[in-house]
This record gives sequence, structure tokens and C-alpha cells, in this order.
Amino acid sequence: MSPFKTEVLLHWTGVILYSASALAYALDLGVGRALASLLRDGWRLAAVYHSHTNGYPHLSDVDRAIAAPDGQEAYPGAVHIVLALTAADGPLTIRAYVWSRGEYRQQ
Repeated sequence: MSPFKTEVLLHWTGVILYSASALAYALDLGVGRALASLLRDGWRLAAVYHSHTNGYPHLSDVDRAIAAPDGQEAYPGAVHIVLALTAADGPLTIRAYVWSRGEYRQQ
């Protein structure tokens, strides 16, 4: 039995950042506050997902910096899922990444 009350799935939303190559997405401040409250109450973040609309389903440098600021995963145990909507290897490609030995690795 899990020691957590339940698990939460998080979708990064709210266009607020721009990177060198494309538009980037980040967590809405209100959602971030609600998530912080849930985590304090014993919930666990099971996964974070977002899409790349014109590229490959990889964790970009920006994604990695957000997911692991200062080299530590921001949401311990959460799987990071990236969907590529127009990748070279198909119309929809999904990849999952987990924290292992100090970095995110594709599963």
C-alpha cells in the first residue's frame, strides 16, 4: 500500500517563456500553488507531461533545467513524459524520462 494519499498527474500549461528555438511552456502560478499544497498534504506527483509541437520527444536543456534545478529533481519520483506531435519517426511519439544516477534518462 502506498504511503501517499493519492497520485497527481501534472500538465505544464500557460505560455510564459520563450527559448531560443521556440515557444516554451511553464507551470501556471496558481496551479503551482495548488500543487505545493497537495504535496504538503501527503500527495505525490506521479508524472509531468508536456508536448513538443515541432520536434522530437526529448527533454530539452530548458526542460531539464526546470525539472532539475541545481542538479536536483524538482519532483522526486515523478516520471517526465514528452509527446512529439510532428516527429520524424511518426505523427505522435511519446517518451518517458526518469531520474537515475543524477540525471534524467529515457525509459
